[in-house]
Amino acid sequence: MSWALLTGKEKRRGVLIAIANVLASLLDTISLVGVMPLVSLIVEPDVLTTNRAIAFLHEFLGSPDYALFVKISALGALALLAASALVNVILMVVIKRFRVSCQDRLAAQLTTRCVNAPYDWHLRQSSSTMAHHVFFDVLAWSSGGILGMFAVISHVSLLLLVTFVVLTAAALTGVMGMILVAALAAAVMLMLRPRIRFLSEYRRTASARAFSFASEFLRGIKDVKLSGNEPFFVRIYGKAFNAYGNAMGSLRVLQAIPPVAMMFLGQAGIVVIVLLIWASGSSSGEIASQMALVLLVTARVIPVTNRLVGTVSSLWHAIPNLEGIRALLDVLPQADEPARNKPSDEGLANWQRIDVEGIGYRYSPEDPVVMKDVTATLEHGKSYGVVGPTGAGKTTFIDLLLGLLHPYKGQIRIDGTALSANNVREWQNYIGYVPQNPMILDETLLANVAFGVHAKHVEEK
Repeated sequence: MSWALLTGKEKRRGVLIAIANVLASLLDTISLVGVMPLVSLIVEPDVLTTNRAIAFLHEFLGSPDYALFVKISALGALALLAASALVNVILMVVIKRFRVSCQDRLAAQLTTRCVNAPYDWHLRQSSSTMAHHVFFDVLAWSSGGILGMFAVISHVSLLLLVTFVVLTAAALTGVMGMILVAALAAAVMLMLRPRIRFLSEYRRTASARAFSFASEFLRGIKDVKLSGNEPFFVRIYGKAFNAYGNAMGSLRVLQAIPPVAMMFLGQAGIVVIVLLIWASGSSSGEIASQMALVLLVTARVIPVTNRLVGTVSSLWHAIPNLEGIRALLDVLPQADEPARNKPSDEGLANWQRIDVEGIGYRYSPEDPVVMKDVTATLEHGKSYGVVGPTGAGKTTFIDLLLGLLHPYKGQIRIDGTALSANNVREWQNYIGYVPQNPMILDETLLANVAFGVHAKHVEEK
């Protein structure tokens, strides 16, 4: 699902990053294997003649004396480890930039679709809930989906390569330990998956409810105070926030269980593998080399397995957010960005008369008619009042005059020119509107007054 939200260009970049992840895992594995010759040399110097690979390397380097060869082997092992660490850091930076680029693009896509959606669509939505989902769902897709996708590729490739090395060097003994770790990880995750999925969906819903309620009652704080119901609003918000906190806390506990289980299995596995290698009858050098490999692999496999389990858990955790993004994209109308400041020969700038000719309006084909057969004439320079009981359609009538809504029957003409999607933006540029509840940004007075004007065109004088 995370992959489906990427563009074609992003998918191609993602494939290249995934390949780089696999290569980084290969270098990581090589750096682990590079320690084995050093341990063998120190424990059993005879491997200079008995081990073909070490003998070939010794001869290739000009047959240096034993002490110098040990130092060269140590430097080589350190160089491989340093190179692996450097490559991983570089790859993390590349993935971070890719993730930020993708989340910025998706956030811009969602906000553009939302802003350009018809006004009547917005009237049927909860603005606070939608804002919460647009913000937090995109972040969850970025951190849980994109990062999780690359992390799974990295962890799985490293585990497969390490398994191959263990199979080659420590034969069945090490592989049995690896299989045991993998089996427990899979069992734990499959057992926890349904609960994690349920709590993730519940957390997302509870978070949106708490955020929406806080936004709404703080926005209407005047009404809250005048009603004298402050404790009631605090209590309602507290219940919503408590539901979110409990779900989040339970998720943290579930996500902490697999690492504890993996640590126990890894420590127990080391003890078992040591006994099996000791009982195999190998030479001291072979035992030391295999033990060094087992310890290094264990030191890598257990953290990687823990991270893999955590990553898979995070992916499950993010599924409700990804589904939320898909659902929002599915319900958002496909609306092009309205044209801006496109003058025409229709003369709307100097309009003198508005004729409302038998207009009717309903919010959707399934909804009842809220306005029917309204006719009026409004002349430039005169003052008019629109009166009527609650629900009579006063606000709807103003929204129709502003071009925010479009009648399902009848027409609105400006000096004989029908108001339509082709000229509504121009019409809105030539009229002023003072709303009952104006939008106030959490910015300076200057920023609010100059909203929509580029900073270089704003004078503070």
